[in-house]
Amino acid sequence: MKIRVTFRVVFYILLINNSFAQNVEWNNYINKNCAGQSLDDGQFLWVCSNIAGLVKVNKSNGDVIFFDKSNSAIPSNNVSCIIKDSWGLTWIGTDKGLAVFNGANWILYNTDNSPLPSNSITSIKIDKQSNKWIGTYGGGLAKFTGVDWNVYTNQNSGLFTNYISSLFIDEFDNVWVGQYNRLIKYDGNIWIVYSIESFGTGFVQTIASDKRNNIWIGYWSGNLMERFGPHIIRNF
Repeated sequence: MKIRVTFRVVFYILLINNSFAQNVEWNNYINKNCAGQSLDDGQFLWVCSNIAGLVKVNKSNGDVIFFDKSNSAIPSNNVSCIIKDSWGLTWIGTDKGLAVFNGANWILYNTDNSPLPSNSITSIKIDKQSNKWIGTYGGGLAKFTGVDWNVYTNQNSGLFTNYISSLFIDEFDNVWVGQYNRLIKYDGNIWIVYSIESFGTGFVQTIASDKRNNIWIGYWSGNLMERFGPHIIRNF
């Protein structure tokens, strides 16, 4: 059964008075289901929705634009992830493939027109060489250079399964992969698999690092763990 984290929330922007932090104003922009991921590119806030497509909010005036199947080439209204590359291209993951938007035109990648191993995209990250790492639900992990594709599965790599729940690229360009009960590190040559079963069970839903390069993960059961070096040292 496919498991998707969906928060039934109303999306707000919180405006805080710098002089009086207790005086806050909530502005309601979107009364839709939000899938949780967003992107702040400075001028605009982009919000992924699992029913409304992609939402673009102008931070200066609050204007909102919805990109969905009725008014754009986005392949699905179920948008899971978003990231912007160094050329200003916006990469958008959906349950019907991968879309790239330059502000005017769309390029679509799916299992019919590319080596993308699954149309169900769960995460997209970009490394220092501008390679796009694409996590999928059921197809494993794909690396796209802009020209060539490499696909990693549990048959040809250190992936535990072909179901990717999260991705993260650290300061040293290591690729961290979240899976069910597993955190996996790939440095371009070696795969290291860490089990989290002793702390709980669930998909690793989010991965981040702090200023000391500790890796923090949050997973399905609601726990938070910090990893330092080869050992998990704290569990919250």
